[in-house]
Amino acid sequence: MRARAAEGEPQAAFVLAGLLLDGPAVEGDEAWRAIACKALRRLPDKEALQLLLRLQPPAPQPAGEPSPERWAAAADGVEQAQYELLERIWHEHERADFLACALPLARSVMAAVDGAARSMLQPAQVLLLSRCAQALAEQDVPGDDLARMRELAAQGGDRTAQLALGLALARMNTEGDRVEHSDGTVNFKRALRWLARAGEQGLADAWFAMSRIYIRPEFSQRSLREAQACLEKAADMGHSGAQLECGIHAWRARRGDEQNDVRAAYWLQKAAAQGSAEAQAALDRIAPPPDPADWAEPLLPLLTRELLSSQPLLAARIELAALFPPDTCRGAVTGREGGRPGALPGRRYPRFLRPQQAAAGTGAQRPATPGAGPHHPPV
Repeated sequence: MRARAAEGEPQAAFVLAGLLLDGPAVEGDEAWRAIACKALRRLPDKEALQLLLRLQPPAPQPAGEPSPERWAAAADGVEQAQYELLERIWHEHERADFLACALPLARSVMAAVDGAARSMLQPAQVLLLSRCAQALAEQDVPGDDLARMRELAAQGGDRTAQLALGLALARMNTEGDRVEHSDGTVNFKRALRWLARAGEQGLADAWFAMSRIYIRPEFSQRSLREAQACLEKAADMGHSGAQLECGIHAWRARRGDEQNDVRAAYWLQKAAAQGSAEAQAALDRIAPPPDPADWAEPLLPLLTRELLSSQPLLAARIELAALFPPDTCRGAVTGREGGRPGALPGRRYPRFLRPQQAAAGTGAQRPATPGAGPHHPPV
């Protein structure tokens, strides 16, 4: 039996584990246990993982205040193997299965932390507490473990726990909606501190949640400027909701800044690319695709190089009429508001007109009024 288990035979490994767990004590029990654990680690199924966790002794719970050396040693040996198994269970099994295996170890970590400096927590222990808190929240498990684990993980630097703790203190979800069934009082100042830490570690949801807090009328430090700054940070990180709001805000403020229409189209295109139907609908309203002029389409094949050289403005008018409606065409040539090249990102431009030239004032100089040129004197 022992030899077959050492060779990796699944049935022998299960039988040996069962004898060690439920049978009488035998000589050389530790050696047999090591062989069974080694064989079970090779098996991918959940039953093997559960037997392995039962075979391994629980993590030591130091009495009194543990020294840094004892905390560092706790991450080695048997406990390290448990963390490796829990990593597999987290990714490959249900959250209930993870909690069944991880909660005893997480509670032993919390018990040890009560009398020790929290800075002694190892990264693996911080991740364990964060994942247990996340699984408890997803499974809606009652009790005090959730808040305790979440706070310890947040203090240990886990950004997911910091985001969850900030949202819990603000009594809101990631979309900024109030969570009515949460217990306790709202503390926006503490929530902002934890959300800022999570945002500095790259979580766009944290910046978006902060923007929601800063516009809350019940917040004593309400600030539209801070809300906009947080919103733009979330948008820069790829948050589609923040991109949508930045686009709508820029469009509404377009009269105050001539570049806001470009910003609006930019952010709305970003949000629409992530599947936001609302952003796509807004983009269609502010930048609808124009209908080409029917009379210009048949003339496009006749625009030869010689004609472009001898009649540049006539060729430009034909190209503009084929690409834009008449009002947009006149605006693009005269440079009036509403027809600036570059105002509609993603559009095609005729050969004589490029957005970078129009915006920077570089390239070939064109007459100031339509119809003026070497072959068409100004009217």
